[in-house]
Amino acid sequence: MFDDHFKKRYKTIPFAYVSNDYEKEDNRLHGNRIFHHHKEFEILIIRKGRAELRIEGESEALPLSEGDVVLIPPLLPHCYSKEVLAPFSHDCVCFDLSLLADRALAEGLENGTLRPPAVLSGEAASKVYALVRAAVDACREGGKGWELETVARLSLVFSYLLREGKIEASTLTARDGFCARVSEILSQYYTEAISSSFVAAKLYMSHAYFCRRFRAAFGLRFMEYLAMYRVEKSKALLRDGTLPISEIALAVGFHSFSHFTKTFKAYACNTPSAYRARRGV
Repeated sequence: MFDDHFKKRYKTIPFAYVSNDYEKEDNRLHGNRIFHHHKEFEILIIRKGRAELRIEGESEALPLSEGDVVLIPPLLPHCYSKEVLAPFSHDCVCFDLSLLADRALAEGLENGTLRPPAVLSGEAASKVYALVRAAVDACREGGKGWELETVARLSLVFSYLLREGKIEASTLTARDGFCARVSEILSQYYTEAISSSFVAAKLYMSHAYFCRRFRAAFGLRFMEYLAMYRVEKSKALLRDGTLPISEIALAVGFHSFSHFTKTFKAYACNTPSAYRARRGV
């Protein structure tokens, strides 16, 4: 799923940040996030709790814990899976690499020929966190020259990573965009009665091979992921408050209102009406 919501947070430069806190009673959907990608470089800082990171091209999920810093290059499909029903908080910064003066570095990160480590821990994480925090503070406080201060701090992040040898030529040369291609098909057809066989045919794969690839990449069976994807889409419509809940169920691909309610509650630990009420819609 292509995600460009950070553009709404931009001020005068393509830089934005957000902090999120999920208490243990918060919705279970954050236990299995939807794969997404975006044009910006993302830096995620784990402030509390434990999670897993899945990145296209990596065979195993990467564990995350308090103090870790995650580095995600542009257009790389990824998702975060927090520990279900446990407190979790993180800071997220996204920015366009056009802010960097080193165009060769920016282009390498954008086209995938250069890759930073997915997860930083210990001293390296602390160093990057301090620089990112300073960039966020400059953006939040505003005032004359805040853009220069923010860009300078980001430049220091990459200067540090280069100096420490943490940005190297990519070893993921075999990555074929499987997650991105699946996400594109889901974004087009999730409102319809699709199945794993349908998506496998779209990708010119045998059904058995597709199911193995999907489970290895996404960590879930296809129908589980599709249900979660539809619930995620329904949440945006519930927050909007325009459509009746019965119409939302149909709009996101559930052809039974009772099935929608049951599935939504399973993933969000709440009924659709209670979810909408909690957000004051």
